[in-house]
Amino acid sequence: MTYTIELAAADDAEGIARVMLNTTESEFSRLQRGTMGDEDSQARMATRLQSVIASPEQHVVVARVQETGEIASAAVWAIKEEEAVPSADERARKIEERRQAFDPRMNVEYIVELMQKLGDLEHSLVQGRKHWLLDNLATLPEHRRQGLAGKLVEWPLEMADREGILCFLTTADGGGGESLYKKYGFERVGAAEFDLAKYGGSGPHTHIAMLREAKRNA
Repeated sequence: MTYTIELAAADDAEGIARVMLNTTESEFSRLQRGTMGDEDSQARMATRLQSVIASPEQHVVVARVQETGEIASAAVWAIKEEEAVPSADERARKIEERRQAFDPRMNVEYIVELMQKLGDLEHSLVQGRKHWLLDNLATLPEHRRQGLAGKLVEWPLEMADREGILCFLTTADGGGGESLYKKYGFERVGAAEFDLAKYGGSGPHTHIAMLREAKRNA
């Protein structure tokens, strides 16, 4: 089986949504869906992805099966320009605006807590510097162990090194993500704690932050 790495097109949104939803095995991710069913969740995500794909600040990169056109893996990278670090009130206002857009069947209070804590972590570590943000990464189970996730992580790194831009991401503590990201120069720099039992989950969860500084000799 042969794979190609390429930027997604608008008509890939449904296939990417399928990848993202079929790989949310972790309780941390599943809880966000609340009582929303699979079909509605996929349709909602596909609609959102169409906007993401069209955005010049976001880059949806996919690994496509060359023989069938199927999307096997996908990543969402966002380029975030240098900015003044927003105040707590400014961040709270933006989160409240986004809260209004969520379907009430979703676990809205849980999602808001994620946005607050992970957003605060990003702002405290990046400190307003221009950076690449890895917003999402997923691979269908049947296409794992092919090196696809690594290729999608690697996608912006040459540009980041050339332009002197750091890269930032968050991932579950103790999962396979941390070891993968370390291979590409990311280092663990912080963490946020969540009590999933408050939202119907089983208990404590730790999400870690990782940074990759640009390689100056690139």
